[in-house]
Amino acid sequence: MLRHITKGKLYKVRFVLIGMSIIQIAYYNILGVPLLVYLGTLTFITMIIAAVFGLLVMRGKVKFVWHKVFVIITIVLALIHGILAFGSRFIS
Repeated sequence: MLRHITKGKLYKVRFVLIGMSIIQIAYYNILGVPLLVYLGTLTFITMIIAAVFGLLVMRGKVKFVWHKVFVIITIVLALIHGILAFGSRFIS
């Protein structure tokens, strides 16, 4: 339990855990395939799209904003995928 003081009042903030460990989240089956596989595949696809948009930006056919958006999406997905993979292997 964590206590937090705001404007002179004392509030109790409770952290609620979902109840699933990192291994259970990483290997959660969706249509018989673990979540990690889907995240890895989606990360790879967004990386390919970002590379293609990078080439199209150089040719002047696509605005740079779209390349940047897909790079940010790729980085976020890769971080989530990496944290789940590393955490399920070494932390849990």
